[in-house]
Amino acid sequence: MSAADDWLDGLGPEKTQIYGGGIVSSAIAAMARWFDENSNTDGMRVSFREGPGGRPVKSAQLGFETAGALASVAVWENGQLEAEVLVVEGMERPLVVSTVVSTPAAMIHIIERVKNVTWASEQ
Repeated sequence: MSAADDWLDGLGPEKTQIYGGGIVSSAIAAMARWFDENSNTDGMRVSFREGPGGRPVKSAQLGFETAGALASVAVWENGQLEAEVLVVEGMERPLVVSTVVSTPAAMIHIIERVKNVTWASEQ
């Protein structure tokens, strides 16, 4: 079991239903929990928001902002995930991800990668 799996155990079994073989429904809860535990990062502003209600598929988004870079990770409960890091000077995109994840742990791995690439863009 990975560290991400250990971390996700706290979400509880009631949030582990599978939607059409896609992501476990706890992905949005896992993203919110990641934000709660990682939003106080010096030098990086981190934001979280859930998608608008009334849509057929729920979604959530994390935003990352430093002096020189912007990034976002969006996930839908069907497993679709979009992530991007933009370095403002030069308008470079060192990381762009468009994929379907099958577990919250896979999503957390991508969130950490986006955060690390955003930090690296400051150096």
